[in-house]
Amino acid sequence: PLTILMDKDQPWIRDHAQQHTFDTLKQKLDSIPMLCYLDANRSF
Repeated sequence: PLTILMDKDQPWIRDHAQQHTFDTLKQKLDSIPMLCYLDANRSF
């Protein structure tokens, strides 16, 4: 649903489907660790 908003001639209408997808994406990105400390004992 969010990719529809990126079409050139598509009017910007953010309804329930887009909001639900955005909220789900935001929740998933917030729930996983994005940064961690470097473990020098592991290979790169």
